[in-house]
Amino acid sequence: MTRGETRYVLLAISACATVALIAGGCFLSGYVGSSRDLVLVRNSLVHEVAPNESLFAASPTDAPQTNAAELDELSRAAMDIAETAPKQGAFQIALALVRHLDHPGVPLGGAISADTLETYRTIRNGGQGYCADYTAVFLALARGAGLHAREWGISFTGYSGDGHAVVEVYSPELEQWIFIDAFNGFYVAAPEGRPLSFMQLRRTLGGQHDHALRLERITDELPFSSPDAALKYLSAGLSRAYLSRLETSNVFESDPVLSAIAPISRKGAQVAAIIMGKHPKMTIVPSPRDRSALVELAHVRLSVIVCGLALPAILICVGLSFRLARQSKRIATPS
Repeated sequence: MTRGETRYVLLAISACATVALIAGGCFLSGYVGSSRDLVLVRNSLVHEVAPNESLFAASPTDAPQTNAAELDELSRAAMDIAETAPKQGAFQIALALVRHLDHPGVPLGGAISADTLETYRTIRNGGQGYCADYTAVFLALARGAGLHAREWGISFTGYSGDGHAVVEVYSPELEQWIFIDAFNGFYVAAPEGRPLSFMQLRRTLGGQHDHALRLERITDELPFSSPDAALKYLSAGLSRAYLSRLETSNVFESDPVLSAIAPISRKGAQVAAIIMGKHPKMTIVPSPRDRSALVELAHVRLSVIVCGLALPAILICVGLSFRLARQSKRIATPS
């Protein structure tokens, strides 16, 4: 193939890549209007789909993870609570941790956007923060107290940022995971009083079983008009549930590159983590009711990948074609 033919091929490739970039960009333009939409774009890149629900009932076998970035203040608070909580096992310690984060009145809301230790101090000093801030701090305290805990997310609109974050704590005494809404201060029990796991709650509120659930308050105030209103709030997003390792992971504090970016911009650190392949995954638990949401995630991910590959392809092809054009010009014009 001659230089001229190669150049035309490169230009053709760049033209096709340009069309793909424009198409992908037009599709993604509908997802950059708000931070909630940007969360959906992020989730499209870091999600995985669980094969079945049974995976989430298994008891943990490893020790709770520790986080050096949480330092002594969180660890001391967790150990003090574990020592002073009623000697009735992990569940009672978890309830004491929720009360430790409680405050008078309704939470002020708004993301704190800080590391775990600063988030803990902000919550304790003024009741500020939103649900994912509370779950991140709760999980750090739980690790310090020697508990196994994990974060679940539910989404009211697709898999965007319009949702809620809750936790589960494993109770060796009951031999099960137990759902807790650490932000709103309650858990849910079966009619006989046994606390439910997240998946048990999901199946019950999802209509697969008749239910007469008991909402048990952990803190004094319930920020809903009634227990039924709280359960209705949860049921609106339970079909789009996912085990989250996003907000609660310490990767942004333990990785030297990400820890340098995070104080400047938490969102920038997330983008860098995705590019570096270090961003934690979110595991979606599929439901027949959320098929369209999963399809939307797949379309968004494909568009992001297309745009991510098309732009450098255009730049490379155009650069090479100009280089070939200059070489041809020098050959055609001997000195």
